[in-house]
Amino acid sequence: MLLDNNTIEKYEINKSDRIIYDTLLNKKIKVYLEKFGIFNAMSVAGLENEKGDMLIKYNYEKRLEVARNSHNFALKIFYYILFIIFLIYLTNKKGLKPKYFKEKK
Repeated sequence: MLLDNNTIEKYEINKSDRIIYDTLLNKKIKVYLEKFGIFNAMSVAGLENEKGDMLIKYNYEKRLEVARNSHNFALKIFYYILFIIFLIYLTNKKGLKPKYFKEKK
């Protein structure tokens, strides 16, 4: 994409949106971006042609659902790791003692 200040920006697009982008070659458009992910990568959130028609609309509800699902996934992983640590603790506590181990009296 060629910007107004003659710099070039590159973005990845969804294959499902490919038809929209192919029709916009060599035309002026307005792109709305959003940051996502751990590395704050940029994603196209909305796209407006030179007439002001929104070709891609930002879906706020879907974005909230994605954020909620990723939060729930992170919590599940945290609880899973915590459970594994607890199992390791239990097995080490009740594990076999070596023959040379002397208990204090």
